[in-house]
Amino acid sequence: MRISRYPAGMNPAESEKIDSYGVSGWVIVGASVGVASAPVVHLLPRMGVHMSHTVQDRPEALNMVRAAAAELVGTLVLVLVGTAVAVAAILGRQIAGSPYDSLAVALAFGLVLVALVGALGHTSGCHLNPAVTLGLASIGKFPWRYVPVYIAAQMVGAVLAGFALWGAYGSQARTVGASRGHRADPGLQRPANLLMEVFIGFVLVFVIVSMTTESRVSGAAVAVCIGLTLAACVLVAGPVSGGAANPARALGPAIVSLKFFSVWAYVLGPVVGGVLGAVVYDKFIGPATAPDEEQAGSANNG
Repeated sequence: MRISRYPAGMNPAESEKIDSYGVSGWVIVGASVGVASAPVVHLLPRMGVHMSHTVQDRPEALNMVRAAAAELVGTLVLVLVGTAVAVAAILGRQIAGSPYDSLAVALAFGLVLVALVGALGHTSGCHLNPAVTLGLASIGKFPWRYVPVYIAAQMVGAVLAGFALWGAYGSQARTVGASRGHRADPGLQRPANLLMEVFIGFVLVFVIVSMTTESRVSGAAVAVCIGLTLAACVLVAGPVSGGAANPARALGPAIVSLKFFSVWAYVLGPVVGGVLGAVVYDKFIGPATAPDEEQAGSANNG
């Protein structure tokens, strides 16, 4: 805790404004509880107690731990839910009718991501994917000092999901889960795996960057658009590579099973595609603006 006349960084105009409202006095700055909430500054005037907020007081180390915890929990839920449906489909497990199909797998990943973006987007950013973290960092939208912590948390969450799958579905789930939701097949060692993972990594991170870094985008659409994008990626890539689109999703269950089916493609592909998608949007597509009616009219008159 530090004590100062006014919060660090406050300019003279702001200081005078505080005094004009009758809250002159010493300012005690402390950290708040909660990842998303702003730290609280307690203004202790001579008479009464007033409260204000500042963004400069939360200890960064504590915030980093909390954000990493959100990434761990989110990645665990994402990998567990999506992969559990894939494992159930492959093993022929059913609820009250036919076993799950390929569409169910894609919807499981997409729907749970919609929920997680809504639940965790305001805490950690809800990356849940090293390709997303590296893509955002590569264009300066995410601090590099957070990258190792985020990726470590994502990997731990994915490994825990792999153990949970093993416990829920038995020993068969170890190998099936490591196959990223498709049946283990020698034909899946092809270079097409890498190309498909690059493609869906590009699409996923391209959409995420466009939806989360633009003030022009409606906040209400973010979670739905990102979730549907992941579902579409799984549907498109599923028959070829299994549609991981996420190195943590691929590596977590693989580490648990100790079976690494061309795992390099599932690590390198989404990362390369994700960084490309982030750079293409940020440097080339993002600065564009849609022509409005006034511009169209002036062009026609010209």
